[in-house]
Amino acid sequence: MSANSALQILVNHCILFILLIISTSQSCLSISCIKSERDSLIDFRGGLTDPRSVLSSWTGSDCCAWHGVGCDNMTGHVVKLDLSNQHATDVNGYEYSLGGEIRPSLLGLKQLTYLDLSWNFFAQTPVPAFFGSLGRMIYLNLSNAGFGGNIPPQIGNITGLQYLDLDNNNGAAVDDVEWLYKLSSLEYLDLNGVDLKNASNWAQVMSTLPSLSVLRLQQCGLVSIPLALPNSYFTSLTILSLRVNNFNSMLPDWLFHINSLIHLDLSLSQFVGAIPDDFISKSSLVVLDLSYNHLQGKLPKTIGNLHNLQQLDLSNNEIGGEIPVTIGNLIMLQNLDLSWNNISGEIPSSIGNLKSLRRLVLTSNHIEGRIPKNMGNLCNLQTLDLSLNSISGSVESFSGCLGAHLVTLTIEGAKLDGHLSDQLLSQFSKLKTLDLNGNLLNGSIPASIGKLLSLTELNLGSNKLSGIIPSSIGQLSELERLDLSSNYFEGVVSEVHFAKLTKLKFLYLSSNLFTFRVSSQWVPPFQALDIRIGSCHLGPDFPAWLRSQTKFSFLDISNAKISDTVPNWFWNLSPPATFLNLSRNQMRGQLPHNALEFGSLQTVDLSSNQFVGPLPRLPSAVEDLLLSNNSFSGPIVLNITETKAGLRALFLSNNVIEGSIPSSICTRLLVNLDLSNNYLSGELPDCWATSPLDTINLANNNLSGAIPVSMGSIYSLKSLHLNNNGFSGEFPSSLNNSASLVVLDLGGNKLSGPIPIWIGESLPSLKVLRLQSNRFDGSIPPQLSHLSSLQVLDLAHNNLSGKIPPSFGNFSSMAVVQNTSEPLYISLYYDEVLLYATSMDLSNNGLSGEIPGQLTKLVGLQFLDLSWNRLTGQIPRSIGDLRVLESLYLSHNQLSGKIPQGITTLTSLVHFNLSYNELSGKIPLGNNPVEILKDPSVYIGNPNLCGYPLPVPCHVNEASKSIAPPTLMLKTGKMSLA
Repeated sequence: MSANSALQILVNHCILFILLIISTSQSCLSISCIKSERDSLIDFRGGLTDPRSVLSSWTGSDCCAWHGVGCDNMTGHVVKLDLSNQHATDVNGYEYSLGGEIRPSLLGLKQLTYLDLSWNFFAQTPVPAFFGSLGRMIYLNLSNAGFGGNIPPQIGNITGLQYLDLDNNNGAAVDDVEWLYKLSSLEYLDLNGVDLKNASNWAQVMSTLPSLSVLRLQQCGLVSIPLALPNSYFTSLTILSLRVNNFNSMLPDWLFHINSLIHLDLSLSQFVGAIPDDFISKSSLVVLDLSYNHLQGKLPKTIGNLHNLQQLDLSNNEIGGEIPVTIGNLIMLQNLDLSWNNISGEIPSSIGNLKSLRRLVLTSNHIEGRIPKNMGNLCNLQTLDLSLNSISGSVESFSGCLGAHLVTLTIEGAKLDGHLSDQLLSQFSKLKTLDLNGNLLNGSIPASIGKLLSLTELNLGSNKLSGIIPSSIGQLSELERLDLSSNYFEGVVSEVHFAKLTKLKFLYLSSNLFTFRVSSQWVPPFQALDIRIGSCHLGPDFPAWLRSQTKFSFLDISNAKISDTVPNWFWNLSPPATFLNLSRNQMRGQLPHNALEFGSLQTVDLSSNQFVGPLPRLPSAVEDLLLSNNSFSGPIVLNITETKAGLRALFLSNNVIEGSIPSSICTRLLVNLDLSNNYLSGELPDCWATSPLDTINLANNNLSGAIPVSMGSIYSLKSLHLNNNGFSGEFPSSLNNSASLVVLDLGGNKLSGPIPIWIGESLPSLKVLRLQSNRFDGSIPPQLSHLSSLQVLDLAHNNLSGKIPPSFGNFSSMAVVQNTSEPLYISLYYDEVLLYATSMDLSNNGLSGEIPGQLTKLVGLQFLDLSWNRLTGQIPRSIGDLRVLESLYLSHNQLSGKIPQGITTLTSLVHFNLSYNELSGKIPLGNNPVEILKDPSVYIGNPNLCGYPLPVPCHVNEASKSIAPPTLMLKTGKMSLA
């Protein structure tokens, strides 16, 4: 045999040997599952419901090939069962999931180490206690599986368990966590959503687990947390989440001394008090979230010791003081959120050190001053929100590379001024959101705004911007929100301004001086959801381009100088509208009966137009209906009780509505009702007992009869206007229950009898009481002076007698000068004088006696009218104390003596009359008398007065002064100066 042949034989044998080895290996790898375990799995499947047929592969003899089953390659034992269903959803988004019964046949899998039943639904059945007998388990995931009841303590018998996840089994609970002591190998524990409110020793037990690295106890109802733990605790913990609990506790120091901790989330857990100031320099924290608590005090300087911190969220607390300079030490920080606190002072310049910062949010604090110049060094910043602070300075101060990666810039409601320059905008090439709403910006918008091609939101509303809108805005093809409202823009807005705005959803241009000039055939390239262009010039024709807008939910074209009829196509648009405002135009014509039934209208405002005809049918979803100041006629036949949500506000004032008020008006949801200034007649329905009304205004109609008793059962009532009707009877005693009343106006009716004493005790919130022009008699109750909030008292034109109560000097709200820029109470179409004035009118009665000197304590009075009574005695000497008095009427009484010198100090007087009394002596004028004091007619009928401005000199004897009254002296032209 040749050498070559021998070598060939050797090679062939080697090949056969290798093939034998491979064959043997493949035989070992293809070991089939053990029959008893296959039988256990089949029985286990028999208890489950399987709507997705995920277990359809569970057929045949080789269970190791079945879905979710994993076997040991050497022994064939089932070691893994993964039946999680996390990503399975149907076309409607509903999750298909396994359910049913988990049978004990699972115990037949003796070597099982991994079990995952997550994202299924077991209908609040308890976690099986027999799981505790799966002693080889190291991984158990039952999260999002719909288990309920108590978690069985037998799980503590799985002593080798390393991973336990029970997240989001919201019906599950643990009353005693002692069984966790046995799980010394546990590395991951997630009990999110499991009720632990009775497990008061949770921290003491869990802190002893030597291998525990991740602990998640979110939304567990925890109410207690120890302020101290033994020296050795949580030795391996890296992630701790306790968010959404109810601790109502100080922050325990030990939370910040876990050296291994990198992620700490304590948000939404009712923590109170100050943040501990002993952060240690060795801290490995990367994420710290203390947001949405009630933390107070200052942000400690030691926070600068957290050198590894990347995310810091302290938002929505009550933290005060300044941002410490040490914040600049956190050079790894990527996310800083201090919003919605009470932080004051300026932004420290050290913030410019945070070169890794991507998100900075300081919204809603008391931060003031200018933005530090070195903030321009934050080259990686993507989100900057400084809104709702007192940030000042020019927007042009942005410099450096700040805008290189900026995607969101929001500084809303601050004090920024200056111009939006080309240089400024050129920095923000990647900007998607630019929100500078509510600042002091001036100048115009530069044409370079059209270069911000990534912009999706442009909010420049409520500034002082002016000029025309650059047509380049129409090139922002990604723009979804455009807000230029409440500025001083002018000029024409045309089709070119919307040329490429195909994605526009929110259009806010209201309260400017724009004139829309578009073709009647123009079809906008966008379908807006929200259109607010009130107070822009859209008319005189109704805007035809709205015909293409079929998706809006909010439309405001109020005060737009439209004098057209509303075309029928508008009422047939059928958008999903919830808000419609066409008010303050000159729209005319009659509305179709079903005009308002398109969409799902909740608020409709057609007020202050020229609509005629009967009232339209109410939209089925309407909550607020405002039709005032039109010429709607006919009776009230609104289908109030048929509305779905329930009518909350109905304003029909200043129309030509007649007939009676239907009892259906007493819906249980109506809060504001205004039917004033119409031609309604008849008696009021007695149906108000269960009404939640806040305001009722039925003034200036022809209503009659008694005021219904049930009207006094409206406990929420704050404003009641029944004035200028024909109501009769006595003061309604049922109003004794209306303790919330702020405004009560019953004037101009036929009410009679005495004014009740109980008003002063039972209506403590009353600010306005008007009973004038009725038939009330008797004396004025002194108890009215108990109305400490009263600012308007009008009892004029009645039959009242007796004296003015001296206690009227005790009206405490009249004894201080009020802020005249704020109305007393926002009532509907109410007398402006009464809204803003502090007044007392007791005129045209039969009152007698002297004017109480105590009235001059009411130094906040602006109007005082005591005329046309029978008052005697002298004008109080201290009348000059009423320094803000604008009107003083004391005419047609029997007052005597000299006019007090203090009259000359009433420098605010506009209306004044002392005529027809028995006053005497020289008229005091002072050095610079107000004009009204120089009018001789205000002194007429006092024959014993003399001096300028009367033509009676004071040196003439008394006899001659009484011969001819001032009127005669004026007619003869014999005027001389005393």
